[in-house]
Amino acid sequence: MLQAQGEKPRRRSVAVDAGLSSNGGDVIVDDIDVGTALALSVKNGDIRGNVVGGHDDFSIDVTIKKGDSSLSNKTGGTKNLTLEANNGDIKLTIGGN
Repeated sequence: MLQAQGEKPRRRSVAVDAGLSSNGGDVIVDDIDVGTALALSVKNGDIRGNVVGGHDDFSIDVTIKKGDSSLSNKTGGTKNLTLEANNGDIKLTIGGN
């Protein structure tokens, strides 16, 4: 969710493809509504948060070095979720509307 002070929270939608990466910090997403594809990459940090939708909606590609992931590789979804972590963890959930 994105929220400015004094505003009601609103969902952030990713209409087509989007990517976000960090070197030396965390990547945090909060109820991102993915249109087609989302790529998140981190080095020396964690990926955490929630992606809106059902688990079956996503094809998931996880690459992790020196860390743990709450998600594993999966094919068959209509949306692509690509996650990369080097020296960090992936603590991402899928769910909600």
